[in-house]
Amino acid sequence: MVTSLVKFWSTIDLLDDATLVTVAGQVDMDSCCEVEDRLRQANEVPNPVVVDLGSVTFFGSSGVNALCSALESCDARGVALAILPSPAVVNVLKKAGVYELFNVIPAAPR
Repeated sequence: MVTSLVKFWSTIDLLDDATLVTVAGQVDMDSCCEVEDRLRQANEVPNPVVVDLGSVTFFGSSGVNALCSALESCDARGVALAILPSPAVVNVLKKAGVYELFNVIPAAPR
C-alpha cells in the first residue's frame, strides 16, 4: 500500500487570456501563506484570474480570508476573479456567507 505524503501543492500558470492558480490538498494555516503568495503573484498580471480549487480536500478559514483578499485586490484593479471550487470549498464558502461574492465556474461532470 502506498500512502501519499503530499498534503498540499499549488501552481501558477500564465495563459494567453488568464492567469491560472491551481491549488490542491489541504488549505489550512500551514499552507495559507503559499496560497496568498500565489494569489498575489496572479494579481500582478493584468489578466483575469482563475483559481482552480477542484482538488482541495480541506479549506479552512485562512483559505477563505486569502480568497476574499484576492477578490478585493482584483476588484480594486478592475480584474475579474473566478473560482472552480471543490465540494469542500463550496461548503465552507457558503457557511462563511461569502459564496455569492465569487464568480463560480461549475466543475465539469466526471
